Amino acid sequence: MTVPVGTVASRRAFLAAAGAGIVTGVTGCRSVLLGDSSSGASAAAGSVEEWVRSRRAPYFIAHRGEGDVYPEHTMPSYRAAVDAGARALEVSTSSSKDDVLVCMHDLTLDRTTNTSGPVKARSWAELQDVAVVQPQLGPRWTTPPLTRIPSLEEVLEAFAGKTVLCLEAKVDIDYPLLVELVEKRGLQKSVVFKFFHMSSRIADAKAAGYPVFVYLGSDDASEEAIRDAASGLDRTTDYLVLPTTTLDGADLPDAAVRTAVGTGVSTWVYPVHRRSEAKRYQDLGAEGIITSSLEYVRETSPLATSDQWASKAIAPGEMTRHPDRAENGPSWTSQDELTLARDGAQRFLTLGQLAPVANAQGRYSISFEARWNKLPTDVAAGGFTLAFGHVDDAYYEHRLGAGDGYHAICRADGSLSIFSHTRGSADGFQLSGTSQAPIRTGQWMSMRLEVTPSTLVWSRLGTSDVASVVATDARFRGGYLHIGRHSADGSLSLRRLRVDPV
Repeated sequence: MTVPVGTVASRRAFLAAAGAGIVTGVTGCRSVLLGDSSSGASAAAGSVEEWVRSRRAPYFIAHRGEGDVYPEHTMPSYRAAVDAGARALEVSTSSSKDDVLVCMHDLTLDRTTNTSGPVKARSWAELQDVAVVQPQLGPRWTTPPLTRIPSLEEVLEAFAGKTVLCLEAKVDIDYPLLVELVEKRGLQKSVVFKFFHMSSRIADAKAAGYPVFVYLGSDDASEEAIRDAASGLDRTTDYLVLPTTTLDGADLPDAAVRTAVGTGVSTWVYPVHRRSEAKRYQDLGAEGIITSSLEYVRETSPLATSDQWASKAIAPGEMTRHPDRAENGPSWTSQDELTLARDGAQRFLTLGQLAPVANAQGRYSISFEARWNKLPTDVAAGGFTLAFGHVDDAYYEHRLGAGDGYHAICRADGSLSIFSHTRGSADGFQLSGTSQAPIRTGQWMSMRLEVTPSTLVWSRLGTSDVASVVATDARFRGGYLHIGRHSADGSLSLRRLRVDPV
């Protein structure tokens, strides 16, 4: 059974209507630090030739639209990317039982919709009753009106002439349908055809004069496979595309990227969720950044000063370790309340929508409320953490050793501590700490961190057992933040998080 699908306004329109509390939490946009020479689409943006002529590295390709923030491969997601200035849009297609091309990454409906089964088993009329539902994006996108699967025809109608389209038929047998639709609309000069590196259709597209985007998967991006894929590509028109992670979730090795760049074919990487990832691959020589969060990664999203959880939707830059995985997402347990409850691992959120903190080198405070709905099994070690002082948005959790900064801890036994941590070391160094009475479930706690150029103050406020710890340390004053549950179990709710000057 499927949920009725309706039209949906853009996320910007939704947030604008969500109330003054959200609007006042935004301070405006920062300058573009990375990106194409043009900040937005123009009438010529739909031409591959014009895009190539005017872009400069690194340039950006929108991945599944704005797939970290909107339901992937839907009209709201594509529209948000184009509105954010996407000059190239990646679109994957599958086909219905009656050979209508629809925008969908998978060949089944299981992962991203409210039903299951092969896409090919349903007619286009039947697919129009299917909703795209991705819980990790927030309840805004899982309650009516829901977004639906668009046809490729709809996407071409809406965006042809506004952006370059990187089009893929997920199965080679659908490639002729794709070409037919492109040529029927006269879009031959506006598309790059996208293929898995083992596709038999690469030669067909090149023989017809189309530029191609050839990608490798996380399980086969060896240096040998990279060189082999590049050997059939034109250095002036084609693109060699690498995954950002290996099959086990590790970052793609530097050597693989350097091998691709060394072939002389323009190298792109996918999917990029973080600004720190974009910088890493840019530094290694990648020219194209395929990102699921274009506005955030390019640093053109508004800088917020408070959470936007009342919108019931993930904000640009607000992400878990793997933003595209439903099992990692937070849940909304009240109108403005976010909960981290899934057991089995630490659960942290990168607060990219608040970063970099405007006054990171000076004085600022971070305040929020926290409540344990269920305490961690190990109350002496388990608790929640606010990590701060980082120079970039590389993911943080305890003992990962991924960056320099601080972490302020409130353990379930009531103790407060401030630690420093450094890149390459799993162990933190305690700067200050104090013991307090154990925390009770169901009770909201008001927490506050105050940062000055030389001191750090971490406090629990507003109860009979008020406590503070102070550390004197001036080493790390980056503007990126993380918050989360550092224990492998327990249910933690958060609300009313904000950043203020002091």
